[in-house]
Amino acid sequence: MRTVGILSVVVLALLLLPGAAWSAPEFRGAQVHPWYSGQTSELRERELDELNDAGATTLRMDLPWAAVEPFERGVVDDTFLARVDRFVAAARARGIRPIMNLHSTPCWAAAAPDTVKQGCADRWGDVNWYPPADAQDLARISGYLAKRYGEDLAAMEVWNEPNIEDFLKPESLTKGERADRYAEMLNAVYPSVKEAAPALPVIGGSIEGTDSDFLKMLYDRGLASNSDAVSFHPYNGPGAPDWDRPDGWNLKYDFKAGISRMREVMTANGDDEARVWLTEFGWTTCTDGSYRCVSSELDQARFISDAFGMIRSEFPFVTGAVVYELRDSREGDCSECRFGLLRRDLLPKPAWSAFETALTPYFERISSAWGLVSYWRLGEKSGGTARDRARSPRVPTRPVQAWARRAFPAATGIPRCFWEGPAVSPSRTPPPTSSTA
Repeated sequence: MRTVGILSVVVLALLLLPGAAWSAPEFRGAQVHPWYSGQTSELRERELDELNDAGATTLRMDLPWAAVEPFERGVVDDTFLARVDRFVAAARARGIRPIMNLHSTPCWAAAAPDTVKQGCADRWGDVNWYPPADAQDLARISGYLAKRYGEDLAAMEVWNEPNIEDFLKPESLTKGERADRYAEMLNAVYPSVKEAAPALPVIGGSIEGTDSDFLKMLYDRGLASNSDAVSFHPYNGPGAPDWDRPDGWNLKYDFKAGISRMREVMTANGDDEARVWLTEFGWTTCTDGSYRCVSSELDQARFISDAFGMIRSEFPFVTGAVVYELRDSREGDCSECRFGLLRRDLLPKPAWSAFETALTPYFERISSAWGLVSYWRLGEKSGGTARDRARSPRVPTRPVQAWARRAFPAATGIPRCFWEGPAVSPSRTPPPTSSTA
């Protein structure tokens, strides 16, 4: 009876709350990696089905230039692009518009030394994270892709995390030199994309963390006039989005305060009309001792829910919100392996219900409320395993989803999901630097 009472209260609250209170970013979804080793057509379709069932309106997909034009200028890989064609068409058939994240220079175009290129015998490796020797090569392929896919995309995002040495080499570059290299690419790409697909938004930045110093440098190099929006990745370590940071914590890893700080930089540069895309954020359920590991899978769920609540209530300038990532990237317990909302075998973690709740339309919460209560009854109260909890009974929702998405396209679910217990702020060793960026 207690469960029935709780369910009744949840459903009643959902029915009484006005739709306007739940306005959400227009584009919301998760990161996928369609071209990773081990991905098959069947897996790609299943991942799209999961996103569709959750109510996603976008996804972020890698699009490596090195796979599009692998061997020489002007010669594209038709086999690879046919796979991209099918994936984009399948996403659009489900009402999902991908964000195309274009990165990875092919060896022939890279501004890498011969010691790194080694005759381009290996197409993949550090060489892909060198900028192109001629930014017009990147501009040309960007325009080609914009013309081919522009009508089906939410946006094109240029590069990935150029402010860190992992993704813009060589490692010896200063932050200012990284900003120079990235600005050269972005400033070449923007007019090319706009000529090919004028309505396609070009997202600049793709900054790791909330690195406000790097954002200032990009504005000094023309960001405002060579992008339609700004993206960054407000990762937060193991704590809640609004947690009190431990002493010595690197300030660029702070979800709530970091977003505000980045917006202040935009406003100071007269770019307060530009929209923000959070093209990566999330929490990892690793247990390998990394400072990034949350204390429990339930914390991951709470933090995902709280993050979307903050975006809705405090950051109306956010147009896109993308959780990293849909599915654990590989087997194992490394911190990078376990960001997924779903396990490697596509069984859901508790965070999946938080994600669905944040994304799906208003009246579908009636059916999803039962899923939350079922999770509580079967999992937490019975001490069931994670697999037991993942199999909690769920009311079939697809017919309701199809109707609700048409009737309430801008409405979303409750701001915080229903779980037992307070959020935990784990005590872990902070990252080694203490930058104020």
